[in-house]
Amino acid sequence: MSELDDAFEKIIMHKAEKMKTGLRAGSKYNKHIKIVLEQPNSTVCEEQVQNFVIGAVDAMIYDVGQALGFTKRRINIVDDWTSRRKRREMLKKIFPERTGKKLAAGHSPL
Repeated sequence: MSELDDAFEKIIMHKAEKMKTGLRAGSKYNKHIKIVLEQPNSTVCEEQVQNFVIGAVDAMIYDVGQALGFTKRRINIVDDWTSRRKRREMLKKIFPERTGKKLAAGHSPL
């Protein structure tokens, strides 16, 4: 891993830890997520919040990688941070408690 990859990973890990505060029930970010996800006449469960946060972190990794040009075109300089393989690897580091197995019908694994 190059120094650029190391720096990118540190930035992503730092931001992801801040985003994970949404997983704490009752936190300001958790309440906001529930408001955003809420549909009329329904409640939002914690699993939906978890999936939302994981999706947000995944999108952040992709967007930052794309913006910095850390894509398959520059693979000899840095890793392709927009690839599914690299994003999945990072998600497993960020959310080690998730097994990556299908949790319930209709929910996709890591």
